[in-house]
Amino acid sequence: MEFYKIPFLIINKPQVINIRGGFKFYINNLIDVWTLKEIILDRQYEKLFRVDGGEVIDIGAGLGDFSILASKKAEKVLAFECDKKRFMLMNKNLQANHISKVSGFMEKVSSLDELFKKYKVRNCDFLKIDCEGAEYKIFQSASRNTLSKIKKIAFEIHIFKKNDYEKYLELKRKLKRNNFLLKEIANPVHTNLCYLFAQRSAFFEN
Repeated sequence: MEFYKIPFLIINKPQVINIRGGFKFYINNLIDVWTLKEIILDRQYEKLFRVDGGEVIDIGAGLGDFSILASKKAEKVLAFECDKKRFMLMNKNLQANHISKVSGFMEKVSSLDELFKKYKVRNCDFLKIDCEGAEYKIFQSASRNTLSKIKKIAFEIHIFKKNDYEKYLELKRKLKRNNFLLKEIANPVHTNLCYLFAQRSAFFEN
């Protein structure tokens, strides 16, 4: 990563940086730098299992980092981002990396059932979700039929509000009832964030 460009971000001057693996990203601030470190370099959402083909859904796609990384192995990626500025940045990054397997949508996801129906999703091999606490609502109404179509899930879990922890416990209970095995990994920096991995398998990959 081209760390010499970081001072320009401090004075709010957007930059284009190149990252190990042949990736190129437009970024606007220091948070974007940290995001790229976590997703591209540390591969935070693939700590326990990797994208290994099939269809990937990215809810909370941000600047497109995970979608672009996933597109190297996936057959198809559906990327959802509700913030207009972030969505535009994602499109720039898709173009900069010559990505054709990612379809981006400026859309706020509130229901997995509706998403799967609208986009005719028959199977989801990897679902990544980072949506600032909306993960609880998105999964609350998810039907057993919809959940049965998902093989692997990687969440960034947000526990900010008073009742978020109880919502998190209910989310885990629901996933277990639907035959997912779960593993939680603490966020190394923020105590109110963690990563939750869920998959339909007898083991987690190293």
